[in-house]
Amino acid sequence: MTDRLLCFVFALSVLGPVQALAQDDRSSDMVERTFNVGAKGALDISNLSGNIMITGVPGEEIRVKAERQVWGDDAKGITIDASTTPGRVEVRTLFGKHKNKAEVDYTVEVPFETSVTAHSLSGDIKVVKVRGDLQLDTTNGNIETMGTPRLVRLKSFSGNVVVTDAGAADVLSASTVSGDLMVKSLKARGVDMVTVSGDLTLSGAWCERAQLRTVNGDVTFSGGVVRGGRYEFNSHSGDISLYLAGNQGFELSATTFSGELHTELPLKMVTRPDPGIPEGVPHSQDIRGTFGDGGALLLVKTFSGDVSLSKGDARGSLPTPKKQ
Repeated sequence: MTDRLLCFVFALSVLGPVQALAQDDRSSDMVERTFNVGAKGALDISNLSGNIMITGVPGEEIRVKAERQVWGDDAKGITIDASTTPGRVEVRTLFGKHKNKAEVDYTVEVPFETSVTAHSLSGDIKVVKVRGDLQLDTTNGNIETMGTPRLVRLKSFSGNVVVTDAGAADVLSASTVSGDLMVKSLKARGVDMVTVSGDLTLSGAWCERAQLRTVNGDVTFSGGVVRGGRYEFNSHSGDISLYLAGNQGFELSATTFSGELHTELPLKMVTRPDPGIPEGVPHSQDIRGTFGDGGALLLVKTFSGDVSLSKGDARGSLPTPKKQ
């Protein structure tokens, strides 16, 4: 026991300074570039490792700040490659031999109306107050947007997607494989939200059609439905909660295998669960009903979870959680 203790102490005395050196053995610097693109230009930015932060500002210039960081070598070995055509800038990060021990964090200012395409293999992407078309994707990282009225596509493989005060000219597509998706205050013709493992939340939404799909997670929708609209909510393992604003009528088709239906709305039921099945025994329930004129269509399906319908507020906001 004494020998083991001495070895452990010796290891700490050796490894401690080595780890400190690893932390201090970092080279970093800042690269800054400015491009005149006009008020409605375009930016295409791609990064291998590191975060990208983009903010909309007045003016006609795109200003790029790139903080290069390398462990065990010189940061100047990383190249910030930029190519320009009239009204358009493409920025690429060339790591060269440093790709396994370096990262670059971008801070970018663009004119408000700039169209932006941003990609990072490993890093977060955040965009604020950009009114042009946005297409953002990262393999390993989170995506966040605020004040972005022309979203097109948001995609993360492993990370959360959070959208606030946004819109889309047509249909917003947002997806992740492992992570939660939350969209708040959306104005769009339609929305398609998909995750494999995570919760889906769409609140303050006013659209003609919506499709929310998750394999393992809860689905929450808060907003209005329109006459002729189609809204699909699917979860294999999770609850589905709908808070419906306004008085638009709808037709409901809900299926759950081992869950229950709870509703605060006066539905006119078309079919009900088989009353001959003993209570507590798992069974499939196919429930159909209408509210009002049945003008919209709600398709709800969960294998293991409950379905609940409640009256939402006029703004389509999520209800405030009750204090425990």
